[in-house]
Amino acid sequence: MILRDFAAACKKPLASKVEYCARFFSEYRWYRSCYKSLADSDGHVYALIGYTVNIQQEVAEREQLMESAQRDPLTKLYNREMTERLVNDRLTHLEPGEKGVLFLLDIDNFKKINDDFGHMAGDGFLRAITEAIRADFRGDDVLGRIGGDEFVIFLHGFVSIDAIEKRAQRIIDMFLRLPVEAAGGITCSVGIIATGRSSTTYEELLPKADEALYSAKNRGKNRYRLYGEDKY
Repeated sequence: MILRDFAAACKKPLASKVEYCARFFSEYRWYRSCYKSLADSDGHVYALIGYTVNIQQEVAEREQLMESAQRDPLTKLYNREMTERLVNDRLTHLEPGEKGVLFLLDIDNFKKINDDFGHMAGDGFLRAITEAIRADFRGDDVLGRIGGDEFVIFLHGFVSIDAIEKRAQRIIDMFLRLPVEAAGGITCSVGIIATGRSSTTYEELLPKADEALYSAKNRGKNRYRLYGEDKY
């Protein structure tokens, strides 16, 4: 890219700048080159002048700011806005036969941790469940925190309803295995919606997952429920 830009500047008068990543000995670094063509009265370029600066630190800080804008500050999972964006992206790329599966998790009686042990204990529990979730899902699954004690997990693939249900039960069992003293008696409920249509959106799926979650809560909590479960 940088050579192409310089070549264009050699053909006609031009002032511009370009950022690029280049190898410096054994590592890659980011640079910014600012340059200008010098031309005679007829417009013929006879020289190209400019300078190049190392912007590795600037790029790192920029990426850190961007990452912070996408993440929940406590758990470092994706925030509500980024979760929605990523789920929609995954949905549009569903292949024929694939399912997109959205799990909506709500921690049962989470207020009890904060009331009995304080908010620091509550925050510690949220971090603990976050680490457990990260360890049990793939790198390309979408893991988000969309509320105080509400989480979204979205995965896609050639999965059966039976496999989806087993995954939901693993999530519920995960809470019981957490080595957090203040978590005694704390469970979670899960609402699930699965789709095979790439035209479906996050905005359409979330209310259905929430309806399934509400059904799980009404049935006694500490369980999962699929949206439209009676169909299966």
